[in-house]
Amino acid sequence: MTPDDLGQLSETSQAMGKPKYVGQGDRFMIRFSGQEKVEMQAPLQVPVKRCGSRDLALRVAELCYEQLELGRTKAEAMEFRDSLLGQCKELSPGKSPGKSPAKSPAEPAKEDIQIADAQAEDLASRAIRMAAEAARAAALAVSKLTAPAVAPVEVEEVEDGQQDSLKKKKRVLFNDGRIEGRASGLPNASINGVYVAKDKTQLFHGRRCWEKLGASPAEHRRLFYSAPLAKWKICERFDDTAPVIAYAPVDTLGHLPPAGPDVQWYVFDGSSHVLDPAVHFLEQQPSSKRQKPSEPKAKDFEMSQLELAELHYKQCLEMYQVGKKMSPQDASSAAVILGRVVSKKNYLINGVYLQRAGKFHGALCYQKISANDKGHKFLLFSATKSSWRITDKIQDQQSFAYARVEDRGVDSPADLPRGYLIWKVYQSREVGYVKDDEVYCCRLDLDALLARAERAKAALEACKMSEEPEPLSDAPSVRVAAALAETKTDAAGRRFRAAQKTAEGAAEDFVVRTPPESNSGHAGHGSLSAQPKGLLVSSDEEEGVVVVEPRRQEPRTEKPTVRVIVKSLADLEGPKPKVLWPKRACAKMLVRAGSRCSCCFRPIDWCEKR
Repeated sequence: MTPDDLGQLSETSQAMGKPKYVGQGDRFMIRFSGQEKVEMQAPLQVPVKRCGSRDLALRVAELCYEQLELGRTKAEAMEFRDSLLGQCKELSPGKSPGKSPAKSPAEPAKEDIQIADAQAEDLASRAIRMAAEAARAAALAVSKLTAPAVAPVEVEEVEDGQQDSLKKKKRVLFNDGRIEGRASGLPNASINGVYVAKDKTQLFHGRRCWEKLGASPAEHRRLFYSAPLAKWKICERFDDTAPVIAYAPVDTLGHLPPAGPDVQWYVFDGSSHVLDPAVHFLEQQPSSKRQKPSEPKAKDFEMSQLELAELHYKQCLEMYQVGKKMSPQDASSAAVILGRVVSKKNYLINGVYLQRAGKFHGALCYQKISANDKGHKFLLFSATKSSWRITDKIQDQQSFAYARVEDRGVDSPADLPRGYLIWKVYQSREVGYVKDDEVYCCRLDLDALLARAERAKAALEACKMSEEPEPLSDAPSVRVAAALAETKTDAAGRRFRAAQKTAEGAAEDFVVRTPPESNSGHAGHGSLSAQPKGLLVSSDEEEGVVVVEPRRQEPRTEKPTVRVIVKSLADLEGPKPKVLWPKRACAKMLVRAGSRCSCCFRPIDWCEKR
């Protein structure tokens, strides 16, 4: 079909070249200035796809423009356009413009026979299927099928968070590119530069495209793929009919960027497109605008052993206080989640869970009681996933931890024996849910919680004692304290040794002889009580009596005490003298004061004329 088959324009019509082609939607747009602005607010469009080719679409648009010139309204022009589009559809390749031949009277009978055969075939297949089902039911009634003894394989559940992460990994963003190699002295050297990739929603002919914005619209450069010509083009705008600045023919259908040694670029030099082997396209890494800045999070910082022990003690103490304040009725139905280490993620699942009045999916539902608003958690059963889950809301789409069961949530997780439920806790996007054998669920026991809090407190105190202070041996204050302690020890030792020598010297005695008395011997030694105690006198000694007296010692002179005085370097230097800087004075004042000579401005003593 040719455009002349639709019709020809009149000689007075000005519709030639008036319709504008829009490559974004592959259509022609018509704007007629003669119509009212309200009526022609939206332009009249002619899609190329419905016409079959661009030439036919252009002729349809020109004929519609001619109708508007003749004074037809937009609605009438649209009806005329639809009629032309119908002709294009009827006369499309594969169909003749003439009428279809009339059917012979034998053809309806043939169709009826085919329908009857199809119905008979359906009845036969239905009978065969029913017979097969009956035979299968009879076989099952006689002997039940037993599954082969194969070890069950645990299938890891893929949560919604993991599915989102997998989708994000498969998502590929378009990278920016760079055109290099065009010499600056040659024409159209402006194709060199960085080309920013357009968004995935902005494609040209279903392929990716790039653009480089300049100071003016004439300096803009667009890189896109032309599907009809199988070429990569560089033009001023995204238009397949725009003047081509450079192009590169490829056989990849535009699904790969125009990079590589096999891609050859032809650049327009003013008269024709000439091959330039130096021009090439390089795909770059994503720009910094596309990469979100990574900010440090609180979870990325490691906590010390003391901080972990303190956090564990606070959590145990909080659980005991919450359980102690509960009424006996609530305490009997409450559940407790324990075992998650505070050093791991989602440790806040530990706590006391109070049974709620309502149910979720026909099973019991629990809510965590916590002093912190951010610590609200729910323990509920998901019938769709057959597992007990710990969530932040009453929903089963996203959860912090889960444990599969087969009883459809009939039994409470607190009544199940320890180790029956295998809890898996969410760790990260890369790892997903990780099994934690230490996590378990039980009933509320205040004695056990109290013992747990006491053990946590003892561990905290032991951790505080084990931490050593920072070494301060080089500090001046420590050196001063050590010197003073050593001095006091030496002084005490000297005093102790001096006192010991004094006691030993006082115990030493020496003999002194005295002349005999004039009285008779009976008067001298007849009575022992008349003599001093400890001084025994012998009657055989005629010359005198030996008297034992303590040795006289001269008064001891105390030795000078050594006092240790520690001073810093600043104290040893002494007070610094105050520096008096010379004040400024003009030459005239120095001369009048007599310190300088008026002839040579030297000091008075140095002047040669004086």
